[in-house]
Parts: sequence; structure tokens; C-alpha cells
Amino acid sequence: MKCPKCENLMVTERFTDDQQTGKFSFIGWRCLSCGLILDPTILMNRRQKKSEGVAKSDKKVLTGIKN
Repeated sequence: MKCPKCENLMVTERFTDDQQTGKFSFIGWRCLSCGLILDPTILMNRRQKKSEGVAKSDKKVLTGIKN
């Protein structure tokens, strides 16, 4: 998967809570270059905001479209 922010490689990663209890964890993607983190919840929230109307600069990050 390519990063929508910098277009570099994203890798699948398991994220856990700060206490490392494992009670809260999720699978997401992390960009190896810029560190952007995405998961299904983040993507869903961004799509909802996009449908409500967002700034033009945000659309590039949300959709991965180049200007």
C-alpha cells in the first residue's frame, strides 16, 4: 500500500495500548517514511468528514490524489 501523504511504502502493523496489556489492539498501516498511521476507523472518519466538506488541502491526504 502506498502512503496517501508521501506516496512511500506503508506496512501492516499491530498497535497496542501504552500499558502493553494487549486489551486494546488494532491492525493498521504505518508509513515507513513519514510515520502516517491509518486504520479502518481513521479511514471511515475521514470519509465522513469528506462528505461533510473539508478544505482542499485535506482532500489530497484523504484521497491520495495529487494536484
